[in-house]
Amino acid sequence: MEKSPRGKGNRYMMDDFQQQIVIVEVPINSEVLRWARERAGLSIDQLTKNFVDTSRIRSWENSTSLPTLAQAETLATKLRIPLPILLLDQPPKIPLPIPDLRTLDSLSPGNPTPEFVDTVNDAVVRQSWYREYVLTESARPLAFVGQFNPTDNVSTVARSIRTVLQLDERLRLQCRTWQDFLSKFVQRADSAGIIVMRNSVFRHDNTRRLLVDEFRGFAISDAYAPLVFVNSRDAKAAQIFTLAHELAHIWLGATGISNPDPRKRRADFNAVLERTCNEIAAEVLVPQDSFLRLWSVDKTTDANVKQVAAHYRVSSMVALRRANDLGKINAEEFKRKIAAEYARFRAMEKEEQEKKEEERSGNFWNLFAMRNGQRFTDAVANAARREAIPFIYASHLLGVKASTLENYIKRFQV
Repeated sequence: MEKSPRGKGNRYMMDDFQQQIVIVEVPINSEVLRWARERAGLSIDQLTKNFVDTSRIRSWENSTSLPTLAQAETLATKLRIPLPILLLDQPPKIPLPIPDLRTLDSLSPGNPTPEFVDTVNDAVVRQSWYREYVLTESARPLAFVGQFNPTDNVSTVARSIRTVLQLDERLRLQCRTWQDFLSKFVQRADSAGIIVMRNSVFRHDNTRRLLVDEFRGFAISDAYAPLVFVNSRDAKAAQIFTLAHELAHIWLGATGISNPDPRKRRADFNAVLERTCNEIAAEVLVPQDSFLRLWSVDKTTDANVKQVAAHYRVSSMVALRRANDLGKINAEEFKRKIAAEYARFRAMEKEEQEKKEEERSGNFWNLFAMRNGQRFTDAVANAARREAIPFIYASHLLGVKASTLENYIKRFQV
């Protein structure tokens, strides 16, 4: 029997094996792919980066070709969705874990972005953990949570918020600017037992930005672990109103996602609950009785707004809104002036950001606590220090590495 040259038989076997390899294509739905890409806020060029060429993506969206299994898995990762979603017959409706109250003029919001959905779900998980934590610490329910309902007098609810948080004349005199007042406002809410998270990105990922047009805040009303989230992507001058609005939700016992744009007039909101929370927020920040005494018919609108803003330590945007609510300026003047103020604040913050690069500088620890909420941050750190929860779980709750959490505990002696 003639022998084959050495290795020749193996080569033939390998050739036969390669011929039997079948490339598996995944039957993704082109409509779902296009929906997922738009939902993620990605252009075709952005999706193809470090992946495949644009013609390949277009062919998948036009149903003229299909991706391989490896390509489909990469697609799902880039689009931040589970792979099975790409196989559905039609784009899914992704439910949110808390009520969505963002409807304006009877129009429903569009498809939520992954960053928005992840932020809300993440907050729900964190709030749930904190609730269990305080219950193990024998916490008592907070009397102000759900103390009122939307039919109660707005001034009464606002007065309760000011009283519990001690938002009085003494505090306003201690603050030089509305920025100082906003910081104190957050601190007072935190001290009262409310988790206050302010963030412009998902967790600490600066590549996953939150959209202001999508939402400005949300609230989880719970007697043991109330939480408010403020989208800090919005102008800081507007955030003070959002915070007051979300706190109104806590006092009314109404969990929900909001978009209390300070540029919108009270009449623009058809949802009764949102309109009520706006009215409460305005009354918390600028009480009607004292506002009417302060407003002078002998002064121009600009002079009055400046005086009101300075007296109450609020931004001119809040002062303008209150003036419109109470009939001191008409809708046309309000719309024109508040648009100009919003643009001015945005320009100022952009210039300041370029100078300080706050999110990349040594202000990390302040940013860290602001994003997670000081109360929540310290609770998680304390639980980890006492070994009540594993360090790896604690660091996951805070969205950082275990070494970062260790540094926080040492640095601030939690």
